[in-house]
Amino acid sequence: MSYLGLILGIFVIWSGVMGLILDIPPSFKYAEVNPGEGANHFTCIFLIIIGIAIAIGILLDYFGIGGILSTIIFVSVMIASGYKMAFNGFQRLFDGSIGIDFLVTVAAIGATLIGQYQEGALVVFL
Repeated sequence: MSYLGLILGIFVIWSGVMGLILDIPPSFKYAEVNPGEGANHFTCIFLIIIGIAIAIGILLDYFGIGGILSTIIFVSVMIASGYKMAFNGFQRLFDGSIGIDFLVTVAAIGATLIGQYQEGALVVFL
């Protein structure tokens, strides 16, 4: 999973940089929701920061020097990119339906409980 996560981190950074340079939306979904709008600079910068954090955490784990630092990085990525999804997931659960937001939140909580912080961060971010 480390190589896949590193590749994901590189593509996330690439997406953010290209969004800023070319003034294009960061995703197709964003373009559908906001037609005619260019890049959302906050989202592009957020993608760059999250991509760098994922890549650094994976490289720290790969070289065996991560320890608590890589855990903090992955938990931070989970919180930063998943708090809104978790809120929406629990809100829909209380409204009587289970959606993908809730299922991803449960998967991230489960990954955290078994100590697989990297997988939790990647699942939440994807």
